Amino acid sequence: MKRILSFITVCAVALSISFSANAQVKFGVKGGLNLTNLSGSVVEDVKGALDSYTGFHAGIAVQVGLPFGLAIQPEVLYTQSGVKFSKDLIPSIGNMGDVLAKLSVGSIQVPVAIQWGIKLGPVRPFLQAVPYVSFPVVKNLDLSAFNLNVDENLGKLFGSMNYGVGLG
Repeated sequence: MKRILSFITVCAVALSISFSANAQVKFGVKGGLNLTNLSGSVVEDVKGALDSYTGFHAGIAVQVGLPFGLAIQPEVLYTQSGVKFSKDLIPSIGNMGDVLAKLSVGSIQVPVAIQWGIKLGPVRPFLQAVPYVSFPVVKNLDLSAFNLNVDENLGKLFGSMNYGVGLG
């Protein structure tokens, strides 16, 4: 029994050393455009009044190559998302019945992608699963209704952490 356990331990150490030798680490900068909107049964009544919100995301990434085409890619991103709402609530009084609102949320996201791909020359097509954690840091509401303007920081309205998983 001791021999078997010793043999398994030696094999595990040898494999872990060879995995470490094969690991390739790449650093990079990420950035892009975010187009976000609200959907679902909660917003069905105001669907025509909602517009997409244009934001951005930017950050850094590290990709660690593993054997068998696997890779792990942790990232730290700042991302902007939100929604715009515009509706004429009282059409009979002209522009005074307009309600315009813009809700924006800036957050720090920490996704960790687990990738499997095949190297084909200079490109590497891959499949990935991406669990992430998000921490909202900026939460604002700009509201204009009935010729009144409100600019509000919504710090307590949103949670302090979100999470999710993406597949691609």
